[in-house]
Amino acid sequence: MYHRDFAEQPLTGKYAAVLRRLTPRSTVLEVGCHTGYFTRALAAAGHDVVGMEADAEAAAEAIAGGSNVIIGDIENTDSLARLQGQFDFILLMDVLEHLRDPATTLCRLRPLLREHSRVLITGPNVAFFFLRWSLLLGRWDYQETGILDHTHLHFYTKASWRRMVEDNGYRVVDIESVEGMLPFQTRLSRLLRRADLVEWARLQAIKRGSELCTMVYLIEAQPTWIE
Repeated sequence: MYHRDFAEQPLTGKYAAVLRRLTPRSTVLEVGCHTGYFTRALAAAGHDVVGMEADAEAAAEAIAGGSNVIIGDIENTDSLARLQGQFDFILLMDVLEHLRDPATTLCRLRPLLREHSRVLITGPNVAFFFLRWSLLLGRWDYQETGILDHTHLHFYTKASWRRMVEDNGYRVVDIESVEGMLPFQTRLSRLLRRADLVEWARLQAIKRGSELCTMVYLIEAQPTWIE
């Protein structure tokens, strides 16, 4: 079960990036809200949030924590039909790569978006330098978490994320690198002993070589019927 405690630590990475993109007092659908850790952070920031979670145990924890959560699978049409109204934002954070048919899910979510609404997607980058190096050495080892999470059914690069979203009724507004690292970053940190310099170098590497140094992308998109 995925869980974080944002009551104990500030929002960083993809979570901070998503929060920055929400307009004040937005209505939000968070697909795959897990235990509601980010749902509660969004509500605390003034947003009206509905969550959907397929894991009944995780959903029960989210509900016990005060979140408005529907227990259901977003790929199930009966679960989807339980979502009422329209939303300013739909969040698909580390969700699409787990689904059997992410393209169909994106299409089915479109009626839940109102004028000027946005879909915010986060997902891993299979072209990350470490995976390229591993493949060069003949390794493709699934893990419990991360880019090679053993529950991932699909793998995307920056280009194929864009193509998948745009082929299913959306216009990509922006793609941002929200999590990444330098090659040999840990070793460099020990050598320089200057966290500020290492962070500057990391940001420059992501800016200049995002396909190599990005671990997670944030994709912002809107339905193509909206001009």
